[in-house]
Amino acid sequence: MLNNKILKYLIRPVCKQMGYITKRADEINEPGLITKKVIIKLINSDLVIADLTGHNPNAFYELALRHATGKPIILIILNIY
Repeated sequence: MLNNKILKYLIRPVCKQMGYITKRADEINEPGLITKKVIIKLINSDLVIADLTGHNPNAFYELALRHATGKPIILIILNIY
């Protein structure tokens, strides 16, 4: 899956080099569920990278929660056109 490759070969190495630990939302709990743990991570993390590829409704909801905190967000999306 392309998103896994982007995470493994681009996002994680760069974040590690900058001193960040990466955790994707689906690594926190069951896919498809926005749990309390995910929300706490979204609110408390120093930085969130949101991949909007695929137009996942959970990703948009999580992005809105993060936006409400006023903390840093990096948006990425695969341009398929």
